[in-house]
Amino acid sequence: MTSKRPQKLLNSSILLTVTILILTTTILFQPIISANAQANPGDFIVTEYNGNVLAKITPGGVRTVIYTFAGGTGPEFVAIDSSGNYIVAEFSINVLSRISPAGVRTVVYTFPPGSFPYGVAVDSSGNYIVTETGNNILSKVTPAGVRTVIYTFAPGTNPIPVVIDSLGNYIVGEQSGFPSVLSKITPGGARTVVYTFLPGISSMGIAVDSSGNYIVTTAAPASNALYRITPAGVATLVYTFAPGSFQAGVAVDTSGNYIVAEQAGALSMITPGGVRTVLYDYTAHGLGGATPFGVAIIPIPSGPVGGVVLPINTLAILTPYIALAGLVIAVSAVVAVKKRRD
Repeated sequence: MTSKRPQKLLNSSILLTVTILILTTTILFQPIISANAQANPGDFIVTEYNGNVLAKITPGGVRTVIYTFAGGTGPEFVAIDSSGNYIVAEFSINVLSRISPAGVRTVVYTFPPGSFPYGVAVDSSGNYIVTETGNNILSKVTPAGVRTVIYTFAPGTNPIPVVIDSLGNYIVGEQSGFPSVLSKITPGGARTVVYTFLPGISSMGIAVDSSGNYIVTTAAPASNALYRITPAGVATLVYTFAPGSFQAGVAVDTSGNYIVAEQAGALSMITPGGVRTVLYDYTAHGLGGATPFGVAIIPIPSGPVGGVVLPINTLAILTPYIALAGLVIAVSAVVAVKKRRD
């Protein structure tokens, strides 16, 4: 009786060869992003209001333009979705856009004239939460462009920044024409005032740290400061900026430091203890009029899912070696089967 083992080995080798070819082809034809444009975990994504630019700044202070908007667009705040796209509130033209890491822009939603979308956050379902300053509205926009009103504020409230806490509540900075109020709005539309600032202080940017505290930047006329506010409404002054800094967006990095966009021309890092370091000096680079406004941080994966997470460029570099390894394995399998038959 003839053994069927050689035939089984041959079939297995063919299956292995086809599988390797499919995987190699998939990797080979991934869209390649240049090393300069590619954003990596820990990089800062910054909207530059007057420069009408979305830029990437590395922790080492290297700036790269991701996308250049049309003049007068006025990009304000930016958030990052789970696919790594940048969601931008284009204030001056009443548009919410999605920009891919490769720099391809898609209009998600066009608001009525005078809506002035300002703050933006991404919820756990991938929807975009937007403050409409001109309408005094907090809205939800799906990635497909369907808008729902979550909450309507009193006239003159001027909601600006928004962030989402660990429970899914929306923390909103209500500028209110001074004094500014920090409020919490549930997904069901129930509003609670968390903190009321002193007269003359206006909240501009909000982030949430790992302890659930609200990190808030305030701006002119009476304050250029960074505060840490507990959910119970206890405020601590972390840092006071120089007059005229006009800080706006803020984000929290994995080390707990606060990354701040200072409209006067700097991206800075403030430690929880109040030590400031300039990460990028716009004026020193001849970009004093760019006006950095919103800031988000490319998240660092908590762990690999289904294997090692590698940048696309790294996969491209490894592709020839993967292909060679696949060829060696396939040929070895065929040779082994041939020897068994002989």
